Amino acid sequence: MALAQTSTGQIAVTVFDSSGAVVPGAVVTLSGSETGEVVRTLTADENGSAFAPLLRPGAYTVSVAAPGFKKLE
Repeated sequence: MALAQTSTGQIAVTVFDSSGAVVPGAVVTLSGSETGEVVRTLTADENGSAFAPLLRPGAYTVSVAAPGFKKLE
């Protein structure tokens, strides 16, 4: 019998505007909540989705920026 334990996690984000439309090309930044260090910078695809696999366990701050929109954290 083999048991496995994972030491990583993932974050999936879909970016929508206030009307509910997706925002392709939005820049999603993940920062460590304790350190403030940028861990990953992603760009939302044509469906407004961004995916960050293989993250170390912990708390993250997610911020989103796109031209014509106010930055959201």
